[in-house]
Amino acid sequence: MQAPTVLHYVESRTRAGRVLIVMSRAGVVDIVLAEPGVRPSGVLASLRSRFPNAVLLPDDGSRGSWAAVVVARFDGARADFLVPIDLGWSAGGTRSTAPVRGECQYAC
Repeated sequence: MQAPTVLHYVESRTRAGRVLIVMSRAGVVDIVLAEPGVRPSGVLASLRSRFPNAVLLPDDGSRGSWAAVVVARFDGARADFLVPIDLGWSAGGTRSTAPVRGECQYAC
């Protein structure tokens, strides 16, 4: 049996609201803008249901630069959005057998 994949998350407050950034070792997996009034435990429960085969842990600081870019974009402090994106996850929250990586650049 294969060990579960570990995903790390960072929660931050931005001008747009509370944001959770979910990251693998390869890149950003998901960005969630929490609904106003939803408790952090509710957002984490939602993430666990979206990624049932992953272990979700708070970020250990090793992916902080990716999270900082996302937060800065939500705060309007950056016009660009350049972070590695881990595309190897299915809509059901399971890891594909062949990891796929990409880079996303988004500018408004």
